[in-house]
Amino acid sequence: MKRAILILICIALLLAGCDAGQPAGTQQSAAEPSTELSGTAEPPRTETTAPAPTATEAPATEPSAPGYQAQGTPTAGGVLVYTDPSAYRPWGGFEAKYTRLREGPLTEFEPSADYGAVYPYLATQLFAADPDGYTNSRGGRYGLVDAGGRILTDGIYSGIEALPRYEEGEEALTFLPFWLTWSTDESRRVTESYDGESWSYVDEEYRYGLVSMDGSFALPMEYERIEACGDGFCCTRDWESSDFEVYDSRGRLCFTGAELRGGRSDTQVQLLSGDGEFYLVRFDVENDEELSAAFWFCDRTGKRVLGPYEHAGAFSEGLACVSVAQDQYGYIDAEGAWVIEPRFIESGSFRQGRAVHLVGERAPAGGYTEDSRFCVIDREGRELFSTEPGVWDLLRVPCGFWAYGTGPDRLYDLDGNLLLETSFGRCLDENTLWEWNETGSRVLRLNGPALELDELDFLSSGTVPVDGKAVQGYVGEGRFRGQSGELVISKDLSAVYFIGSHGTPTPYAYQSVFSTRNVCTNEDWQLVWNGEAWEAASETGELHSIPLRVNRLEIYGDRVMAVTEHACVLTDLDGKLIFSLPLDAGD
Repeated sequence: MKRAILILICIALLLAGCDAGQPAGTQQSAAEPSTELSGTAEPPRTETTAPAPTATEAPATEPSAPGYQAQGTPTAGGVLVYTDPSAYRPWGGFEAKYTRLREGPLTEFEPSADYGAVYPYLATQLFAADPDGYTNSRGGRYGLVDAGGRILTDGIYSGIEALPRYEEGEEALTFLPFWLTWSTDESRRVTESYDGESWSYVDEEYRYGLVSMDGSFALPMEYERIEACGDGFCCTRDWESSDFEVYDSRGRLCFTGAELRGGRSDTQVQLLSGDGEFYLVRFDVENDEELSAAFWFCDRTGKRVLGPYEHAGAFSEGLACVSVAQDQYGYIDAEGAWVIEPRFIESGSFRQGRAVHLVGERAPAGGYTEDSRFCVIDREGRELFSTEPGVWDLLRVPCGFWAYGTGPDRLYDLDGNLLLETSFGRCLDENTLWEWNETGSRVLRLNGPALELDELDFLSSGTVPVDGKAVQGYVGEGRFRGQSGELVISKDLSAVYFIGSHGTPTPYAYQSVFSTRNVCTNEDWQLVWNGEAWEAASETGELHSIPLRVNRLEIYGDRVMAVTEHACVLTDLDGKLIFSLPLDAGD
């Protein structure tokens, strides 16, 4: 009996010792853990290593079958840690993340200096069915949100974009720090018909407003047109009656069209530009059934200070091109004194100390004779060089002037030295050209190396992320040594990178590379999809990784607005979620 009791005690002690050696927090398994899970088994969840999918994107792989493939390696205690959330937790959609300025409808923007900055967001998607019954996107309704993700207006706008400013003689445009807003009747906007050849749309009447990007100033949507005027803007209520208002860059009212007319009903006033120290204004006066025009330069209060002129252009580099009689153009300074006496039949503004003019005689029926030619002068009026007859236009480009007409294209530097003669080409920057012909294309540096390519469909300057590095050069699409696709050429023309071989495009990415403009900073950005995130590079080489799979992505200052079929989100430049608004997919 004693022997039996002793045996039972030994067995109990042995079992207790085995339990004491088992690591805490684990369970003894009768078999090795399997990496194949059944459709009903719930794998263990380890929140620290497998966080729930965020509202900014869907998981990397969405389950296609009930049985999920586990990923990871067993720990020392035999527990399999699941590092991919999609392996066990299907994505449930976007969750709302925002606050509101206040409860109730937000149908009007309220200016304040406390927003930090304001950004557009898509509030509602609009869809319409075509005659075949297919539902297609027809735009949306937009609102404004502050830097912290607080909704400032509901979807009261048909569209929001940065206010563009065009400069005479410049191909590129810049944007002023204002959001141009507009609205129309959306029920009419989606009304359309198709007659088998073309679409017809109902006419729309848009009304425009303005909101400063810092949120401190706003104008209601009461205008027919709003356009940049120098560093400020001009708002037109009624184009036919010259009912407009001119504001400076801080949103302060300078003068109105009614003030310029001075109560005269026979006078129409048109604001042409506001660059430099003056506003250029055209006055049209109806006198005995005839209309005569006069151009004046006004100061910032609307007072006429220089004029009248028969024709005039805006001031540029301290000089303005004007005509006083018989279409003879010359240049005046800010005091109204002649710097270059009138002698040209057509002329342009000064850029880089150069101006382009047309010299010769006008044809009797209008236009110019075959002997007319273009010439380039300096600020003293000295002719630097002129083109041969037969040139249709002389365009200003970064490295000089590009002439095209009946013969081959010719590229001249600022002093008129011939740099290139080609059948077809373009200037990429101050030192680099791209030309192409029937046999191929090449990119060449002025007085430097050249890169021969099989084919180029397009090419432009840019800084592109390649393998996590910012490559400054030229981005386009073409074929090089038998390989074709989207490519990047380094600035020194020593290397060619193909985007497709540096990142794997997926069905989630509609494009593998595209260009966008940061309208808040006026920087050009290039974005490349690497299979997991958008790699974004600014023109200064700033790099960011934005982990969003989206249909639309736009960069506003230090914020990113992204739109998918499910949501509109606002993140910072590293993908941190700030704002999320669920959207219906529309199907």
